[in-house]
Amino acid sequence: MTESTESSAPSVQSSRFNATDADVTFRSSDGVLFSIHLMNLKANTDGFIPPANATFDEIVELTESSATLDMLFKFIYPARHPDLESIEFTVLDRLAEAAEKYQVYAAMNICKIRMKGTLPSHASQVMLYAMKHGYPDIMDLAAPILIARSLKDSSSNMPVQYLLPWIMYHDAWLSVLRKAMSFYFAKHTPLLSMFQFGAEPTSLAEKNGTAIGVACKTGPCKSGIEQRVVNVMATLGGNVGALRNLDSVFGSPSELLFLGCISCQSRFGEWRKATEADISRIPKFSTFL
Repeated sequence: MTESTESSAPSVQSSRFNATDADVTFRSSDGVLFSIHLMNLKANTDGFIPPANATFDEIVELTESSATLDMLFKFIYPARHPDLESIEFTVLDRLAEAAEKYQVYAAMNICKIRMKGTLPSHASQVMLYAMKHGYPDIMDLAAPILIARSLKDSSSNMPVQYLLPWIMYHDAWLSVLRKAMSFYFAKHTPLLSMFQFGAEPTSLAEKNGTAIGVACKTGPCKSGIEQRVVNVMATLGGNVGALRNLDSVFGSPSELLFLGCISCQSRFGEWRKATEADISRIPKFSTFL
C-alpha cells in the first residue's frame, strides 16, 4: 500500500532513532526524522545501501509514514522485533510493502508469515502482495478464496502479467461448474424430465437412446425431488463461487436424509461427491504461471 507524502509537514526527531553518531537521516512522509547507522543498514538491508561515494549531508526523503518506518527500522537493530500478531491489517500491509521495497530481510520474512496468516480475510490485498513480490505459495492459498468473486472483480487489481494465468485458472473452475450443472443429465444418469415413478428405485432402462430413471412412488420423493434438483441447478447457475460452499448447493449430509428414499439420497450423494472430486483435481494457480 502506498503512503502519501506530506512534504510541508514540520520535521521532528524520532524519540527512538536519534543517535548523534548516526550516519544518515531519513525523513518520513509526515515529517519525522530517523537517524540511522550505516553499518546496520548494510548488514540487514539491500534497499537502503547508498553508493560507495555517497555523502550524508542531506536528509533522505521517504514516502512511508513515521509509524511504518518506526516499525521497519526496529528490524535492523539488535533488539526484540515488533510483535505483528495483533496489528491492524492496513498497518501490516504498509509494513510488508516497505520491507519488500527496501529489502529488510528480517521484516520481509515475518511479514510474509503474517500476511499469509490473515487469510481468508483480505484475500484481494494478500493476493496482490504475493503477486507483486513473487510468493506462489501465498497465491495458491488466496486463489481459491478469490475465485468466489466475479472474474472482473477478482482480477481488477492484478498486475497485467497475471491476468492470463488468472483467466486460465478461472476457466478451470468454470469447467467444473459446467460439469456439475450437467451431471444430472449426463449419459446413464436419470433425466429429470423423464422420471417414471414406480415401486423399484434401482433400475435404469434405455429407450430410444435416452436413459429413463425409475424412482420410488412415495410422496416425499415424488413431490420434492424435482424441486430439489431445480434448487441445486439454480444455486449453481453461472456462479463459480457456489463451488466454494457445496453445503449451500446440495444441503448438508444430514439434510439428504429427508429426501425421502435411499435412491434419491444416493443420487444426490453421488452428484456432490463427483463435484468434490472434480474440484480437488483443479490445478493450483501457480501451475498456470
